[in-house]
Amino acid sequence: MSLNRTFAQNLKRVRKRMGLTQAKLAGLAAIDRAYLGKVEAGSQNVTLDKVEQLAKALGVDAGVLLAGTQVPPKSTRAGTRTIILRRKQ
Repeated sequence: MSLNRTFAQNLKRVRKRMGLTQAKLAGLAAIDRAYLGKVEAGSQNVTLDKVEQLAKALGVDAGVLLAGTQVPPKSTRAGTRTIILRRKQ
C-alpha cells in the first residue's frame, strides 16, 4: 500500500475515533473541508506541512498518521488522546 493511502486511512480512522466530523477537523486544522475529504479518499497528495498541521489538530504525533500499521481501537482513558500502534502480525 502506498504511503499516501496509508496516511489517508490512518487520518480517517483517528478522526472518527476522536468523534470528529470532517468539517470539525478541517476547522481545527484551518484547511478546506473539501480538501480534507480528498485527502481521506487518497486522491489528494499532502505536503509534510499539512501532515503536521492535521496531526497537531488531532493532538497526535505525525508518525501515527504515517505509520504503516493500523490504528488500534481508541484508548479507554478519559480525556486523553493517546494512540498506541501495534505491529501487524
